Amino acid sequence: MKSRKTKVFGLVLTASIAFCLVGCAQEIQMPQITDVTEDMLVVDELGVVTSFVVADFDKDYYVEDELATMILDELKEFNTKMQEFVPSDVLPAVLNDTHRAEGKIVVQYTFANGTVYGQYQIGELDCFTGTVADALSAGYLEGAKLLSVGKGKELDLTTNDKVLDKQIVIWQGSTPVLALSNPQYISENVELSEIDGHTMKIQGAEGEVGYCIMK
Repeated sequence: MKSRKTKVFGLVLTASIAFCLVGCAQEIQMPQITDVTEDMLVVDELGVVTSFVVADFDKDYYVEDELATMILDELKEFNTKMQEFVPSDVLPAVLNDTHRAEGKIVVQYTFANGTVYGQYQIGELDCFTGTVADALSAGYLEGAKLLSVGKGKELDLTTNDKVLDKQIVIWQGSTPVLALSNPQYISENVELSEIDGHTMKIQGAEGEVGYCIMK
């Protein structure tokens, strides 16, 4: 998977974690844009990808509305090209919101799936979302070693067909990924947050790929 710098004024983006915990059960919910301070990616139970991109925005002549207009114009062209990859009633990519504070701008996007997100190539992270069966058919799981969360038991995809219809996230890059559904299996190189049990980050050499199957 290849990546390139974000188009948001070509600014270098940083990576960290933002999440929201609610109630005694620590239910994970979509972060509020006003609470996000650094880059992150959020994947829900349907494989929909939400990207929060944070960049410097500290010049007086920077105008938030003008940035939003630029992004919308870009997405209009992008969606025309990508519409064939999603249902006719679904927009491939949407600008949800922007938020300016303390010399920073946060841009929130929603992408219909990881493939669409990868085509837009924001920041350093490309990804795939879909069923395990889809990932197998595409050859994305060749050589992957996935371990059950908590127990560390290796998943045998040749005998365990119960996971074929579950959502999997496959990604590359340093940006943390927040899974809104409970992670069930993760690859050896993925570190799962001890705080929320849903935020994941790849450990190891640059260019490694991370895997997570959600319940």
